[in-house]
Amino acid sequence: MLTAAVRDLHRCYPGQFQTDVRTLYDQLWENNPYLTPLEESDPNVKVIECHYPLVQKSDDSPFHFIYGFIDYLNRSLDLKITPTLFKGDIHLSSTEKSRVSQVQQLCGEDIPFWIVVAGGKNDFTVKWWDTGRFQEVIDYFRGKIIFVQVGKTEDHHPALKNAIDLRGKTDLRQLIHLVYHAKGVLSPITSLMHLAAAVEFKGDTSRSRPCVVVAGGREPPQWEAYPSHQFIHTIGALPCCATGGCWKSRTLPLGDGSNNDRPENLCRNVVGKLPYCMDMITPEMVIRRIEIYFDGTIATYLNHNQADKIDKIINSSMLNSVDKSSVTGSLSNFYDPLIDTLQFVAGSKSRAELAVATELIQGSFVYGREGRHFRKLEFLSDGRIGDGAGGCEVYWNVKEVDGNINLYIFSEKQLTCTFERLKKNIWIGRWFRFKQVPTRLAFHLRP
Repeated sequence: MLTAAVRDLHRCYPGQFQTDVRTLYDQLWENNPYLTPLEESDPNVKVIECHYPLVQKSDDSPFHFIYGFIDYLNRSLDLKITPTLFKGDIHLSSTEKSRVSQVQQLCGEDIPFWIVVAGGKNDFTVKWWDTGRFQEVIDYFRGKIIFVQVGKTEDHHPALKNAIDLRGKTDLRQLIHLVYHAKGVLSPITSLMHLAAAVEFKGDTSRSRPCVVVAGGREPPQWEAYPSHQFIHTIGALPCCATGGCWKSRTLPLGDGSNNDRPENLCRNVVGKLPYCMDMITPEMVIRRIEIYFDGTIATYLNHNQADKIDKIINSSMLNSVDKSSVTGSLSNFYDPLIDTLQFVAGSKSRAELAVATELIQGSFVYGREGRHFRKLEFLSDGRIGDGAGGCEVYWNVKEVDGNINLYIFSEKQLTCTFERLKKNIWIGRWFRFKQVPTRLAFHLRP
């Protein structure tokens, strides 16, 4: 959004300012015509650390995010900047525009595609929608739309089937280039939805790019949504977001020292592993919002030849292999019914399983089911639970499944819950008891 503020500063006050920026995302500013190299040490240069405090009023004020930095610059410089376009300001060079997309490199021809993000940042889990529901959407449109999955390796982006997998294979500039070629976007509230609006539509700069956003109730639509987007929200439908976004961060504390773990930042209206506002959004709702673009002829489906070609590419070993390093936090392989015993036995384990078991035995962990208090849990070397044991927590075991080490906790007779490692010393999982409702838990290794 800062790109929009700089653009509008120059449009509203032409020739009166020179601007330069220092950000963590320099690739957003490549080819930007409004930047002039400036030295911070120059006495004629004023340095402004930009913020958008307007977000604090976003629930009850008629302002979009695009006003955030503009409002701050107006207050800082006593100006009257107004937005000139309802989008950010991203510029591609003629050379970039002439390059074929990564999808065309794979397919050998310019086949229309949509980009999908089916996860999100680990520190804002409340924004995640269920991966299985994304998969239902992808499967419904198989043969009609080809989806290209993107996402950072270090974030939560479980693999989707029947999609071209570019997770971990694009830097920010490459993602911008991919968006330029994309016919549409499907995502939660992420930077991708803003790029969908900001990056020009290939071949027709007057057109807007179709975009469907699975938003839930965290952020108000007037602050986030763009006019041509399908922004699926639940504001006004639940007590927790009756009059605006809840702005919560997580459904479960991760023990990483972040303020996002504070009680006031945790969603308490959770169904299974999703915030209720996200659980209310069904695959059918998302499917219908995508279909609207095709029903209105803004978008067109693949033809038969394109669909056949895409199927062959997706089914090839090159694209069908799953990069395990880029599916951190996936909850897809919880329980292996062939696990040989309820209780950990060192002599039967692989080297990788023993390494994880040693971490558990030597560590001091806290444990809790969503909505309940957390307590210490001790893993004994003989496969029993020590401190913190209860009727549902008697034994523990680990097993390697598809290259990942899963953790299992049992009662005397049956499985209680399963876990995968979100990051080092932090585990997330779900219960298999109490009407089979999946409930997430977390483990944190205390020093």
